[in-house]
Amino acid sequence: EDRASRVLREVRGEFRGLGKAAASISFPTFGRFASGAGVATAAIAGFTAATVGLVRSLAPYNKAINEARSLTGESVAEFRDLRREVLGLSAELGVDPVQQAKALYETLSAGVPRDNAIDFLRTATKGAVAGLTETKVAVDGITTVLNAYNLEASQAERISDVYFATIEKGKTNFEELASSINLAIKPAANLGVEFEEVFAITAQLTAGGTPTAAAFTQIRSALTALQKPSAEMAKLLKQQGFESGRAAI
Repeated sequence: EDRASRVLREVRGEFRGLGKAAASISFPTFGRFASGAGVATAAIAGFTAATVGLVRSLAPYNKAINEARSLTGESVAEFRDLRREVLGLSAELGVDPVQQAKALYETLSAGVPRDNAIDFLRTATKGAVAGLTETKVAVDGITTVLNAYNLEASQAERISDVYFATIEKGKTNFEELASSINLAIKPAANLGVEFEEVFAITAQLTAGGTPTAAAFTQIRSALTALQKPSAEMAKLLKQQGFESGRAAI
């Protein structure tokens, strides 16, 4: 049984119990226990605050999960299994369920198939936890590479591993890479440059002190220059045995 169902059942049971208790109390009867009213009132207030807090905590999750559901066109009943899996995943990995629901929205909106969403989200969440960032940041970074190279969602773990290899070898972090990778990854993909090579160059540049965004900008500029070389560059390329900039790439 998932955590959401359990919490809801307990909250409903507690409210029903509280309602029965309140219905059984008449003012004259309650007056006879006036000496203990302070303790009773404090206990009831504390209990009520706790249960209301649980209910209110579900509100932002419901809002976020319904936004994700809107992308699928499914009814509440049809989406129920995915809703529960997201809650289960947040409990499994110890992350905020609202953050997970928002990350699910990013996952689905990036084109990850519904049936692959939870496995993808698990990989992205693990990457986010290890990279000290939010899950939606990891989702954005991984899906940017997936979409640029038209890769299947099953390649998410491979991409996540490359992110961490770049962090280890360079001087950057997951959030910086994820927020700047779009500067170079699409031109690289269009020219047949593997994403591992793009990240390897980024690791080398950042290790030498170049900021992450500047490193990606330099890579994009180099690819653009090779794709449409100047007359001088074309002459130098031919001296190196390349018929064109694309051939050099």
